[in-house]
Amino acid sequence: MPTGYTSDIYEGKEVTMSDYLIQCARAFGATITMRDEPLGKSIPVFEPNSYYKESLDKERIKYDHFLKMTDDEIRHEIDAVYDEQLKSYERLAKESQERRKRYESILKELKAWEPPTVDHIGLKNFAVNQIETSIETDCIYSDSRYPQKPTVEEWKSQKLEEFETNIEYYSAKWNEEVLHTKNRNKWVNDLKLSLGL
Repeated sequence: MPTGYTSDIYEGKEVTMSDYLIQCARAFGATITMRDEPLGKSIPVFEPNSYYKESLDKERIKYDHFLKMTDDEIRHEIDAVYDEQLKSYERLAKESQERRKRYESILKELKAWEPPTVDHIGLKNFAVNQIETSIETDCIYSDSRYPQKPTVEEWKSQKLEEFETNIEYYSAKWNEEVLHTKNRNKWVNDLKLSLGL
């Protein structure tokens, strides 16, 4: 039974070794992204994925904008972010309190419930444990999470560190993508040259 790669040979179509090898190349790293494309589609010159380059450019624009901000503009941004964080904290704290009430209501009933047989005690213990574990993990919104409003200097320092980290990350990823694409194209070119294509 032929494979997708050998079906043309099987069906008696005129296929050269070069044609066949180029089709088989789709199963390998450099051209693996073409594995679901029609076998007759030629292998292109690959271009780097632009995601990291675009992200790097956007981050640099935001960084340049940040460097030009006045202290008053920064204070305004701090206030806006703090207001959003405060609203989020209040919403999440309320949800946490409501969740705790629901859990505790069921827990109270569970603890009062008498299992009908000794065989049901394990079920009760399991159910109680599940609720108690959920209370510990799902109802922990506390004052320790209350948002803190940074000073202008703290904000500047934090944002500069974020920008430097992001720019370094996107730059490294972009360089990796360019090198990877160069290596993919070299692999394909080496193959084609060896086949006289």
